[in-house]
Amino acid sequence: MLVPRSWRSTRRRPVDAEKVKHQVLRGDPFGLLEALAGAPVAGQGQWRARWERVEVAAQGAIDKTLDNDPLSAGGRATEPGVLRRLLAALDAAHTMVVAPSMPLRDLEWFGAPRANPPRVLANRGANGIDGVTSTALGVAAGAGGPVVAVLGDLAFLHDVSALVPVGHVTGSCTLVVLDNGGGGSSASSHRPPPWPRSASSGCSGRPRASRSPRWPGASGSQSPTSRRWPRWTRRWGDSSGCRPAR
Repeated sequence: MLVPRSWRSTRRRPVDAEKVKHQVLRGDPFGLLEALAGAPVAGQGQWRARWERVEVAAQGAIDKTLDNDPLSAGGRATEPGVLRRLLAALDAAHTMVVAPSMPLRDLEWFGAPRANPPRVLANRGANGIDGVTSTALGVAAGAGGPVVAVLGDLAFLHDVSALVPVGHVTGSCTLVVLDNGGGGSSASSHRPPPWPRSASSGCSGRPRASRSPRWPGASGSQSPTSRRWPRWTRRWGDSSGCRPAR
């Protein structure tokens, strides 16, 4: 554990919540990291090669699992597949705005490493689901390049009022809305809530009868399947305005 010399606390020693530290070093973090970056490491080439082989194997396993998932039958798009394909298809000229909680987790878990990736932005915090569409439209107004936002239907409905002035949006913004029944992030939580899941979904989930609304000024809903991803993503940046893809 590296602790800056300027660190001050009422505790005599730093807190190691995970109980994994072997040694505590005090000093300048930047100076130490720069020194370590330039230091020769024995066997570095073999170490890197092993990790690269493991990475290739892991990415191949992820592709195979997603392709063989029953939910992917007929070219349908799954939530992890959407994030993985978007990260692979968009280049450094694009900006991705990714909503919590599951889209952001899916991007972290299933996105493959690549050169020149798009810039990724996200709102985090206790109310991170609020204002995602507003954030995406604001980024589009000042990013200087096309913006693609990925959000679940509940996050979309939480900020639907942001679409009122959408006809005046400058820049290019595509909203990829995952029609997934909303509010299901607790179902994937490592620490489930102490109350029944049925009670949780009834309070925080999207009403089953609701549908993502249409709005004036947008170009209309599109439903890309996995086979059409290359064609769709090429079009997401050819013109200004706001486009939904559901």
